[in-house]
Amino acid sequence: MRTSVKALLLTALVAGLGIRLFFAWQLPFTNDEGAYLYDAKLLLEGTVAGGDVLSKSPVTAVLFTASVWLSQGSLFAGRWVAVIANILTAIPLAYLAWRIRGANAGIITALLWLLLVPIPMTILGITQPIAALLAATCLALWYAAPESRRHYTSLSLLAGLCFALAFMSRKTSLAVLLPTVYFWFIAQPQPKKNTLLVSLAGLLIVVAPWLAILWRLYDLPGVMQALGIGYGDLLYESESAIAGQASIIRPLTVLTRTGSGLVLASVLGLGWASLKLRRKNLTPAMPLLWLLALVGLYIGWPVFLPEYLIDFFVPATLLAGLALAELWQHRARVTIATLLLIALASLLSYHSAFKIPWTGMFTKEAITQAAQELQTRVPIAEPIFTAAVIVPYVSGHNVMLDIAHPLWYTYESIPDQTKRAFLPPLPVVESQLQDGPVRWALVEHLTDYAYLRNESNLISLFGQEWNLVATLPNETGWRSNPLKLFARDNSDS
Repeated sequence: MRTSVKALLLTALVAGLGIRLFFAWQLPFTNDEGAYLYDAKLLLEGTVAGGDVLSKSPVTAVLFTASVWLSQGSLFAGRWVAVIANILTAIPLAYLAWRIRGANAGIITALLWLLLVPIPMTILGITQPIAALLAATCLALWYAAPESRRHYTSLSLLAGLCFALAFMSRKTSLAVLLPTVYFWFIAQPQPKKNTLLVSLAGLLIVVAPWLAILWRLYDLPGVMQALGIGYGDLLYESESAIAGQASIIRPLTVLTRTGSGLVLASVLGLGWASLKLRRKNLTPAMPLLWLLALVGLYIGWPVFLPEYLIDFFVPATLLAGLALAELWQHRARVTIATLLLIALASLLSYHSAFKIPWTGMFTKEAITQAAQELQTRVPIAEPIFTAAVIVPYVSGHNVMLDIAHPLWYTYESIPDQTKRAFLPPLPVVESQLQDGPVRWALVEHLTDYAYLRNESNLISLFGQEWNLVATLPNETGWRSNPLKLFARDNSDS
């Protein structure tokens, strides 16, 4: 590789890391980020929070737990993991582009990912950045295995392992199976017969003990949720499907505002792919199949949030990189102009995301202030009634009954048996709030929605003996979400 290319990639790496760290520090925090951090806090204490994190995304839980321990409980522990995972994704992505269309494709794809992907959406401390890295690595290993006679078995084993870890990060990682099947049975003229068996062994190395742990903790509902069967119950219900299709409008609006560079690049990639397929050229088949599989998985989902678009960023970037590589081969100056246009669109999107965030329920200042308020007023051993678990995570307190994911109470489509496996029943929550040791409550939008506004007696119980002792401002730029601290009549205020 030429020195100038190395310098370009190094510059892109430093700049991309800087942009990610900037947004990681500036953007408000989401409810999910708080839930995963609280999960990690409890795992370090040797217990499991109320919720489905160990069946839904144990890889995320383990990585966040390690980050919380290393950072000594930093508010940004989850985001550091997301930033590192997102930067590392450039490696398998560039390798895939290089394998499909040569060195120039790899370089251009790496530049697109490091600088021009919708970065503000990829730094959140949630499951998607981790799953994207593992899914791309899984495909890269499967592509690399046939090229190495010496390391074929180990690479196939690692590919199966990565696929398992990707699935254990996010169920939509199943989408990589479609391009994998294409590669195994169509792209390779003579696929090795033991590829599937070796990869299956790698998968079982982690999946078998994971399912055994879940069976011990949650019995059959835990295993069903882990395998995606529980989530599958939500799919293709007529009302849910209609709601999911309607909810696509906001994510696409958010993408247009925060990721217009990738939108332009994707349009170019899809146009190029269309021309190739008309000429019966299968060069774009792998990323197209990946995108198609993701669409198939999401089409019947009951809701589609902007963060879910992160799943599409890897194949979309790969497709755009392949298209630009071919354009570079024939019209280098046009390619440079196109990249500059994409860069300009991305910069405008980054500015928009910074000025007007598209998500976020808590500013770092509000979280810190609320945590200090709790540390001042509430003994560390006393539990707090709240769904804003990111605040007790910082203050060091525990949440009542250690419930980290209370939104499950609001999902009618989840069977009661499954809810009981992961969460205490609502009557137990009501009893704790009425007769238990809970003397303090931190209320905001999520607490109000998850507990006080659903079909329970919590709203009436809460109105009897509780007094407002402090209101903390919390203006995220996306939502006004003041934090209100309540105390029982017999609490010191």
